[in-house]
Amino acid sequence: MQSTAWRLGTIGGVLLAMNLVACPEGKPVSVEEKTAFLKLLETLPFKGEFPTDEAIDLVIPQTRVLLALTRKDIEQRAKELGGKHDDIMYRLLAVSYGLLDRKEPRERGVKHFAKIAHPEIKLAWAVGLFDRKAASPEIVTFLRTVLESKDQLKLLERLLGPDFDDFKKRVKEYPIKDW
Repeated sequence: MQSTAWRLGTIGGVLLAMNLVACPEGKPVSVEEKTAFLKLLETLPFKGEFPTDEAIDLVIPQTRVLLALTRKDIEQRAKELGGKHDDIMYRLLAVSYGLLDRKEPRERGVKHFAKIAHPEIKLAWAVGLFDRKAASPEIVTFLRTVLESKDQLKLLERLLGPDFDDFKKRVKEYPIKDW
């Protein structure tokens, strides 16, 4: 029987090869890639509530896949797992925050922000990029639009918890014209 580290290394190596060799920058993400990513997500090591550095290292090459996931992709996987939508979303958002601490995924998030498919993932990336001082004018404009939308505002409040008021103030005061 193989160890978890061996299995993760093998899965990570296959995904890395798929991303670097078979998935050039402009190629659309396939259903198969999304399915493989969501299955990998279930096996990633977490320490407490957050993914380990090893987990983030495995996911970095798959950032483009994470950003391409749709509500339908996640709902389909949740259905296959017997209704674990919230668990999947929690893991995706936790992994996203880990990726946002790394330069390469942050740059990809800024460059491809408009293409982030899932609204909750997109909002989490906007918040993370803004907090890490990596937000483009497009992202700040997006966040300001969110602050004007009742539905999205509720989601933002839920994501930020007690930090919401401070975040809202910082977004409203951020000087886009200086860019």
